Amino acid sequence: MEEVDKECSAKNNSSIVDESFLGRFLSVILTIFIGVLLSAALFIIMQSWEERRLRDDFSQKATIYTSILRRGISRNQGLLRSLGAFKSSCCEISEGKTKEFAGEFKDFTSCSFSCHTEVKMLGWVVRVRDPARELYAEIARNAAHPDFMITERTADGELVRAGKRDEYFPVFFMEPLRGMKNFQGLIL
Repeated sequence: MEEVDKECSAKNNSSIVDESFLGRFLSVILTIFIGVLLSAALFIIMQSWEERRLRDDFSQKATIYTSILRRGISRNQGLLRSLGAFKSSCCEISEGKTKEFAGEFKDFTSCSFSCHTEVKMLGWVVRVRDPARELYAEIARNAAHPDFMITERTADGELVRAGKRDEYFPVFFMEPLRGMKNFQGLIL
């Protein structure tokens, strides 16, 4: 009987040990599970908050930049309307009136630059049909640009005399001319 009692006692002890181990094991697993669950929930909440913050920040900056661009476009539309009015009111470019036109263009652009500081240069582009090419070049040379020639850029970026075509759209006048002489005669 003692053996039976020892055997029962051993079984009870192993059962107690098993239950104690199982309880500790379950509490560790439960703690880890709750920790992972809370971390995941906190991550999702923080990610959502960060996305909302970034979206709001982007929206605010986009609104500011859009407003700045709209104002700039509106101001420059006014300049374009002024250029249209200038074209309508001025004389045609012809042999006898080129210097007069050049002076009017220079006066107009100097006023435009003082009102529109973001504009760095203005050019007057004319349509020239091939039969009148040399006449226009001569008019420009006599007006103040002795080296005027209708040009184009090569693939290497070098300025050369423009090849023959039906019509050209060269820059006839450019203001300010300082540092921009390469643009005079360049076809667009």
